[in-house]
Amino acid sequence: MATVLVVDDEASLVNIVAFVLKNAGHEVITACDGQGALDKGGGPPAGGALRPDLVVLDLFMPRVDGFAVHAALRKNEATRSVPIIVLTAQKKFELTELFYEGCAPGTAYIKKPFDPNVLRRQVQQMLSACFIWDGDAVHRGDAPVKPPPLDDDEELRWTMR
Repeated sequence: MATVLVVDDEASLVNIVAFVLKNAGHEVITACDGQGALDKGGGPPAGGALRPDLVVLDLFMPRVDGFAVHAALRKNEATRSVPIIVLTAQKKFELTELFYEGCAPGTAYIKKPFDPNVLRRQVQQMLSACFIWDGDAVHRGDAPVKPPPLDDDEELRWTMR
């Protein structure tokens, strides 16, 4: 199905996310920090670098944090339209100032601890969308993306423009 890059400094969480995604039929690449993510497909084009179809990303990690990875993905022409799911223990209001005020087009949010069904559903929704980059933001198709129905799921938050 899809190639998903999972980035988190908690090995047990990486294993759980990888298990959920592999059982859903996806190929999973893992990285234990932001530098590993950039080396495996989120950085500038290089020989052997993969282009993931989707990234599951923690924000607070050693060496290179998720904010820098997100920025690198959006600056790189090869990855700027790759959807990103931020999987973090931070509360939404704590991230607003740091991340979600216009800085995260094409990005969804799931709070840890998470329900595997929520993750599976969000991955499917994001992979089924066609994302394009217009120079300023990531959009789905020809129009800005509107949030999908959330089925009363408080843990999902789309930050699409």
